[in-house]
Amino acid sequence: MVSSVLASGVLLMNYAKGLGDASEATAFWAPGYPMALAPLYRLFGSSLRVAKAFNAVAGALTVLPVFYLGRRLRGDAAGLLAGGLFAAAPSLVFWTSSLFSETLFTLCVASTLAVSAWAGDRRSAGACFVAGLVLAATQFAVTMVGYALPEPEDWVPLLGMSLVVGLFEAVFFRGFVPGR
Repeated sequence: MVSSVLASGVLLMNYAKGLGDASEATAFWAPGYPMALAPLYRLFGSSLRVAKAFNAVAGALTVLPVFYLGRRLRGDAAGLLAGGLFAAAPSLVFWTSSLFSETLFTLCVASTLAVSAWAGDRRSAGACFVAGLVLAATQFAVTMVGYALPEPEDWVPLLGMSLVVGLFEAVFFRGFVPGR
């Protein structure tokens, strides 16, 4: 049996070498974390320091969508409180020092929610398309295990689905989530 840390590390090294998922793992792993770290490993070398720095940056960036959502729902003070509490959360600090995808997952989900709320306020096809793309990227990065990147000929239907999903998100956020 292969541990998730070992399998993720093997997958990461394979992506960094340009081999893709050539591991011997017996389970599927979400490709987002290894694919996000692979270019950094190529630039700076394969080191735990690189992975920890990536996790720290992902955690710090997550404060922005948390602030935006708090501000959108309850005003500036709520946004500052939400961002500040999130930045000091013990789990954020804990996951930063480990080689797990939780910090990237949290950033992706918070960003998806924030962009969806933003698109719901804009009521434009372009904003809905952006929201759909962010959701599609989040899905692929953190939940679509065992799937390879789509071939270029498959991108047009995927982009169309992104627009439809984005429109749904905009309707949902406009109709059910109160704004200021």
